[in-house]
Amino acid sequence: MDKTKSTQSESILQHLAEGNSITALEALYDFGCFRLASRINELKKSGHNIESKWKSVVASKTGKPIKIKEYYLRYLTAITPIDKIE
Repeated sequence: MDKTKSTQSESILQHLAEGNSITALEALYDFGCFRLASRINELKKSGHNIESKWKSVVASKTGKPIKIKEYYLRYLTAITPIDKIE
């Protein structure tokens, strides 16, 4: 992985870890990332639990509704029963 991809992936992961979601347009504006889906794929392959959902928005030029992907980090927290804690 080259330095640009690494920096973008790390920045995107940090953004998601702070509880934010991200779309391709936000990735372009905020991180200079033209290929968010590729960065998300890299993060998923390295073990991060990133999920997505379709988000409905209105196109500013046409006024027509469109759907875009929104990515977010899904945390799975294991809960240890109190009687199992030493």
